[in-house]
Amino acid sequence: EELKKYADDPFWVRLRWVLFIMFWAGWLAMLGSAIIIIVVAPRCPERPDLKWYHTDVAYNVYSKSFKDGDKAQDGVGDLPGLQSKVGYIEKLGANVIWLSSIFKTEGNDDRAIIDHATLDERFGGPEALKAFCKKLLKTGKRVIVDLIPNQTGKNHTWFMKSKAKEGDYASYYVWSPTKPNDWKNEDGMDLWVMDPTRNEYYLSQFGD
Repeated sequence: EELKKYADDPFWVRLRWVLFIMFWAGWLAMLGSAIIIIVVAPRCPERPDLKWYHTDVAYNVYSKSFKDGDKAQDGVGDLPGLQSKVGYIEKLGANVIWLSSIFKTEGNDDRAIIDHATLDERFGGPEALKAFCKKLLKTGKRVIVDLIPNQTGKNHTWFMKSKAKEGDYASYYVWSPTKPNDWKNEDGMDLWVMDPTRNEYYLSQFGD
């Protein structure tokens, strides 16, 4: 009887209706807000069209020490040695062979390239390399080669012409009429080296 008295009381009846209406109004408001957010929110961008160099697995080969396979057996890695190891590279799951240090250099310093268009004769000739690349390409594999034009040896044609201030080659390297500082390069030698031909200092990040 006591509970029924409150159940039929006009005040409590109105309060229940108010709370009931507020509940459903709030629920509908949240539903509407969610729908609006879904409609007006920016869409996720479509997945980009990834190229082979985004998805393929590359195996880096340091050419001079990877595998000696020619008849000379001179202890220097070469193209025949690399060819004999293609199956091994495939088993590792790589479908791209990345070659380092195959251009002609001064002695054994890989950074001192003297011709960016000539292969180290110990590695193999250009025609043999082309044939090797074409053969791999037919099997769905690729070859990429390190090409680092921002450093050369002192006997590179570019540097020789830069010393002589020939045309645009004059600014191919960093030159200074005076020695800017006494800093050392990565090999612990002077960063700035005097060239008697040009009578200026050139920036040498490696060696002398």
